[in-house]
Amino acid sequence: MRDLGSLTCQKLQSKKSSDVEILCSSKVNSEHLGVFYNSFLLTNYEWSLKSNLEEPSEEKKEETDERLKRKSKVIDSVLLEHEDSAHKSSDFIRQEIFAKATIFARNLANIRGNPATPCFMEE
Repeated sequence: MRDLGSLTCQKLQSKKSSDVEILCSSKVNSEHLGVFYNSFLLTNYEWSLKSNLEEPSEEKKEETDERLKRKSKVIDSVLLEHEDSAHKSSDFIRQEIFAKATIFARNLANIRGNPATPCFMEE
């Protein structure tokens, strides 16, 4: 399930998707669903404070595909639905917390020393 979550995220990122809804069958138990979502969230991580991605000026307003304008590979919105509400179980929530804590730790590790003062770390 970990490989499936990672592969799913990579495929959706290659399509430059921004809003994703994942529907799961009742055959997938809550523990496997949690591992899938954990892997999906960790694959969707991108350090974004390193550089400022500027939006191009909108002088020319041509009708183009919004996905072509995307600079970031990160999927903005992920909605996971399960037939039996397994996404509300303790196994799933635990895996989600692990992924969010890992992303928080990655962000702290990527911050340069100059702005990472004790006051900044307290916030």
